[in-house]
Amino acid sequence: MNSNLGKPRHMRTASENLILGCVAAALAQSASFPFDTIRKKLQAQSKVMANEGGVDVKFRGALSAYRATKAKYGYKGFFRGNAANLCKIIPYAVVMFLAFEGGRRYFLYENGYTESLWDITPREDVDQTLKPHELKSMLDSLKEQVQIR
Repeated sequence: MNSNLGKPRHMRTASENLILGCVAAALAQSASFPFDTIRKKLQAQSKVMANEGGVDVKFRGALSAYRATKAKYGYKGFFRGNAANLCKIIPYAVVMFLAFEGGRRYFLYENGYTESLWDITPREDVDQTLKPHELKSMLDSLKEQVQIR
């Protein structure tokens, strides 16, 4: 049994998967946002453009940009613009997870692993414990049968 929401993975509803997916996407984007902030500052700084590209802090490299941003804004400076980034990521995560869930439910149903599109509880009459080595031997025997014909 999975510990996510206290139920097995196949028992979660699409809305629970959607919420978990959005939370995961938001956490991943927020964790990597400071690196993105430094990268954007490095890309924006230019010796050729007026005011050196209009960056808010002056620096020579990535470590210098990190130190200058921390000195001027503190740790909050690395997350400036993260709210706008999350407004972009959350709809993307919604579409991605809904498409994945819909595809997964459709293919499980069409291949006979579930009773309906709406309930993805595995059917009891279908053995779903196939191990990788068993799959390889099954594929090998199918290849032999095709070659014989």
